[in-house]
Amino acid sequence: MTKQRIILTEDFVQNAVIKYLDSKGWSKCLSSAKLWEHGVDIKVRNNNYGRYWLIEVKGDPSIKVKSPTGSRSSSFNSAMGQIITRMHSNRSEKYRDCCHGYKYGLAFSTYFRDMVIRKAPFNVLRGLCLYIFFVDKNGNVEEINWQKLKKIQKNVLMLKNYYGTKKSQLKGKYISKGKGYTFKKPKSFSLRNNEYKVTSWTNLITRLCEQIYKENEKDFKKVLVHSSLKGKKRLYFSKNKYELTEDNKKIKGTDVYVETRFDANSIVSLCKKVLKLFNYNKDSFKIEIK
Repeated sequence: MTKQRIILTEDFVQNAVIKYLDSKGWSKCLSSAKLWEHGVDIKVRNNNYGRYWLIEVKGDPSIKVKSPTGSRSSSFNSAMGQIITRMHSNRSEKYRDCCHGYKYGLAFSTYFRDMVIRKAPFNVLRGLCLYIFFVDKNGNVEEINWQKLKKIQKNVLMLKNYYGTKKSQLKGKYISKGKGYTFKKPKSFSLRNNEYKVTSWTNLITRLCEQIYKENEKDFKKVLVHSSLKGKKRLYFSKNKYELTEDNKKIKGTDVYVETRFDANSIVSLCKKVLKLFNYNKDSFKIEIK
């Protein structure tokens, strides 16, 4: 039975951001709009200085929406247009950057994150003094400024080889030094002297997990709870695919999904962590490169 995706509503995202700003010293003159009201969703003043946050908020599409990805993309475009219309043009030029009289923000559920990272140009955030907030299901808030967005987008470009882009097609400034498995593709892996053909790093992690499941069926669900298989802000394994990125893969024969949005070295690292969890000898696992 397919599980329903988690819905983080606009009210949930808005309340989480308000709580986050309050913890950072922004709680004076707070006004927050309800869904049916016009105006910016969050307006709040710094407790010590005459500076304001103006933030547009968008929540997840309802469960009835057949194409949540398309709906989120439309919501992002709408939020961007709305916040631009709220921007003040009568402030002194000396406030253009970090000391801008007004700071602007777009707040979304964490399920918008991959799409927003792809679509939002970091130089636009810089020029508009615009920030992005993402709220997860636990109410935790991630704040991204233009510098952080630039770094994230640069890392994404460096990983394009993992998604099929040839090394020669990447701009030189985005190519790393190629340590480990970077810019390499797997041909097969062997586990306890049994060889398995693979076509990609994604295929490698899923095939390995399938084999480990066959050999450890009763204990396999340990991958869902062990601390070594969880990141700081995201899961690596879950029964709910909507808790992972869109690149998750279902492990054959199970109701468990594995995260695959990693670079080659991270995939190999994850493989080794899974093997260690089930007490495989590290020398029993080998990868053959094309």
